[in-house]
Amino acid sequence: IVRRDPSEPEPEPKARLVSVRGKFETVYDPPPPPPNGTGFTITLRAAPELDATNVVVGRVVSGDEVLEEISQLPTVKDNTSSPFFAVAKSIGDKRALVAEQAFRKPFRKVQFMKCGVVAKSAPASEDEAPQ
Repeated sequence: IVRRDPSEPEPEPKARLVSVRGKFETVYDPPPPPPNGTGFTITLRAAPELDATNVVVGRVVSGDEVLEEISQLPTVKDNTSSPFFAVAKSIGDKRALVAEQAFRKPFRKVQFMKCGVVAKSAPASEDEAPQ
């Protein structure tokens, strides 16, 4: 994610119920910080969730078979349809929020090493040559 979509309103503080001296009170968490540009995604198929807040910075020129193999790794099951998850999230249970961030991600860490670099194309004219 490079920037927040300007057409979307700023996120509102999230309300959650907490118990204070035996009574439930609503507290508001501050909105999340804006994106800092560190998100990285490789897509193999159409990804409608990637919208105006994302930018394509490259393309795969070889090694498609490696990416296909990575896509076959077992991932954390999306459990948002569970009533237990819905309740935990609605009351602000941090475990539910952390679990949600892991949904559809591989169980094991994937590291890219010795990847290579795509060669830059030559400038069209000397006026456009890098300084």
